[in-house]
Amino acid sequence: MCGVPCGPDGAAPAELTPADLTTARLALRRLELPDAAFLAREGGRPEVARMVARIPSPCPALASEHFVLATRAAEAIRGDLVRLITWRTDGAPLGVIGLHPHGDGVWELGYWLAASAWGRGIATEAGAAMIADARIRGIERLIAGHFSDNPASARVLIKLGFAYSDGGSATDMFSMGRMARAAHRTMALHIGPQTG
Repeated sequence: MCGVPCGPDGAAPAELTPADLTTARLALRRLELPDAAFLAREGGRPEVARMVARIPSPCPALASEHFVLATRAAEAIRGDLVRLITWRTDGAPLGVIGLHPHGDGVWELGYWLAASAWGRGIATEAGAAMIADARIRGIERLIAGHFSDNPASARVLIKLGFAYSDGGSATDMFSMGRMARAAHRTMALHIGPQTG
């Protein structure tokens, strides 16, 4: 048994976890327990957590450690795909992005970025990589959403090809970062099977 966060085979992980997906600027890699400090610090900032349903603010380190472990279990059991978004050059963390099964072939795309990473096209670039990977995996339909007071996330999803579902009407969703319900809008994207 290793004395540091271990891989599924019980071996110590390499110093840098290799990226699963790369883009021109980004590397998307599996979450590791040491990432919990970044998740708690940046995800728990009020301006970030209030735009996400399941991140408290402040976010205790233990909650982030639980998130990493629960995510790894969900990947093994349900096939979820959650990745840390990092700079490709130096591995510095920027945020998190993931795909989660909802049944009937529908998967949810979710993401958040550290506030210091906003406005640089990072969410769009990471989202495009995840959608391309979803297509390769045979996923045909994605859903995503944003709180109505988060127009930046709406713009990202529209750039990725999502369109409002249910006529674009808002429903209330609880946000742990707000500790309140807020108007939330759902979008969908049909990516179809891979061709050619």
